[in-house]
Amino acid sequence: MSKTEEFEITWKGKKEKVIIKRMGYAEKCDFRDNFVETQLVGNMPKVTIHPFRMRIAALQKCVVQSPFGTSDKALNDIDSEEEEEIIDNVYQKIADFNHLDSEARKNSDGDSSMEQPVAK
Repeated sequence: MSKTEEFEITWKGKKEKVIIKRMGYAEKCDFRDNFVETQLVGNMPKVTIHPFRMRIAALQKCVVQSPFGTSDKALNDIDSEEEEEIIDNVYQKIADFNHLDSEARKNSDGDSSMEQPVAK
C-alpha cells in the first residue's frame, strides 16, 4: 500500500500536481482525537466531531506538494469559490485516502454527535 498518492488539479488555469500522504495508524488516531469532544449528558456520552477544524488540519498535515499553500493565512487568502471547491476536493481525496470520514460516520448520527448509554 502506497504511503502517498499523486493526482492533478487545475489551479489558476494550469494543470498542477498534488501529492498527499497516508497517515500511520497511531498518527491517524491521535489526529482524530484532536477533533472529537466527549461530554456526559445525564448518563449518556455525547461525542461531537469538529469537521471544519479537521479539514484544515488534514490539509496542513497531509499535503506534501501542491500549487497552493496550506497555512492558515494561505487558506484564508483563497479568493474564489472555484478555488475553495478545488481545496474541498483535495480534502476529500485526503479523507478517502486516510479513511477519515468513515470514522466520523461511525461516530455520528448525522449531526456530528453520538449518544450511547454508559456502562454501569
